[in-house]
Amino acid sequence: MLTAYFEPHVFRSPYLAVTEKVGADAMLWAFLLGPIYFWKKRAPVEALVLLIVNVMLLFAPDDMLGFDFLDGETLTLVFWVICAAATPALLSMCYLRKGWIQLS
Repeated sequence: MLTAYFEPHVFRSPYLAVTEKVGADAMLWAFLLGPIYFWKKRAPVEALVLLIVNVMLLFAPDDMLGFDFLDGETLTLVFWVICAAATPALLSMCYLRKGWIQLS
């Protein structure tokens, strides 16, 4: 089941001569670059959501949940890692939502 998640998929725009490849390496680049990577991969909604949620969590009060170990910086890191791990699925859903054609 996880092999289908990690194998590369190629999507093509029906309007432009643009193709995008989504694979396991996307998780590394999303972890390193965050919203910039999603913006570069033509997923502006995902990029803006990641940016806005991370900024909100970063400036959240430290006693938001009542636990000492869960402050804004920790929640930001957790959300960043979750988004990086979900990058292949997020990009695939973005391209299919836009009407792109999956080639492989």
